[in-house]
Amino acid sequence: MVSKKRKISFSKKDALIRFALVFAILILLNVVSRFFFYRLDLTSEKRFSISAPTKAMVKNLKDVVTVKVIEFNKEDRRILVSHTRYLEDLKYKAENAVRAERSKEEGEEKAAIADVQKKVEKETLGDLAALAALKESLEK
Repeated sequence: MVSKKRKISFSKKDALIRFALVFAILILLNVVSRFFFYRLDLTSEKRFSISAPTKAMVKNLKDVVTVKVIEFNKEDRRILVSHTRYLEDLKYKAENAVRAERSKEEGEEKAAIADVQKKVEKETLGDLAALAALKESLEK
């Protein structure tokens, strides 16, 4: 018995539709992933996960806590990359907070300038003409 391989062929139109569908799904996944950010710790020793007792302790803290890594193996680049990424995330959040504060201050400044400009009495040529007429009548 000889088995015949069945050749599957797609037309260019079918290939283009499949490509467009896969591309649209990838774009949709990318857009959705921007709203739902989550990191997984896939290391076998759960190196980057926080234990349940630590989470319970952190819930009871009333102040900000800064954690510094004092000692680690310099040969282990994964730790360095991990902490570098964490610091980049912190820097990004801080920069966004600074930008938001600056834009808020700029908005307040613009509002204050607009209020002052509304209160300033404006001179027009009509006012000057009325003043000139009043001056002439007083001189007579």
